[in-house]
Amino acid sequence: MILCLVLVWPLTALANQTGQLMIASKQVEAKETTEESAGTVVVYEKGDAVFVVGEKNGWYEAVYRGKSCYIPKAALQKLTPGDMQEGTEQEAGAEQSVQKFGGEVGLQAALLEEDAAEESQEKAGKANETEEDAGNRAYIDALDQEMKAMEAENQIVVEEVERQRAEKKNSMIWGVVIVLLVIGIFAVGILSTMRSEREKDG
Repeated sequence: MILCLVLVWPLTALANQTGQLMIASKQVEAKETTEESAGTVVVYEKGDAVFVVGEKNGWYEAVYRGKSCYIPKAALQKLTPGDMQEGTEQEAGAEQSVQKFGGEVGLQAALLEEDAAEESQEKAGKANETEEDAGNRAYIDALDQEMKAMEAENQIVVEEVERQRAEKKNSMIWGVVIVLLVIGIFAVGILSTMRSEREKDG
């Protein structure tokens, strides 16, 4: 009897944190939905412990191996320390129920822990992706700045080349003008000399 109390009370404390620990008053089928025609998830024998997490339309919502199931409210009753003071035969059944329920609670805790681990890994993955994205953005920004600097340098080079071409073109034009002026001066000189000689001969 003391062993049963030691087993039941920690489970009762756990159930009070997340739901309610009850006991089957008769053999009952736990259904997938709140309908008698629904599929059966598990069959609870009289005296089996049931972990109840809520109520819906006259049914208790329970958890069996991480899966929700529904049991008529009339088939369950609250589990109290007084239940452990009945006959030796009932004590043995209650102990088996507690052990069965303990396995279910352990499975449920393992599933919750696994979900928490997956969520933590997902958050860590997102954090890594965020850091990687930030690094990529910084690299892209640096490339953009470098490209802009190169474009500015190229623009300066192009402008300098155009200026030199313009200066060279202007120099060539002035050279041609000077040559033409020199030729014109010589031509005028020659014409003046020829005119002078004709005037003398005349």
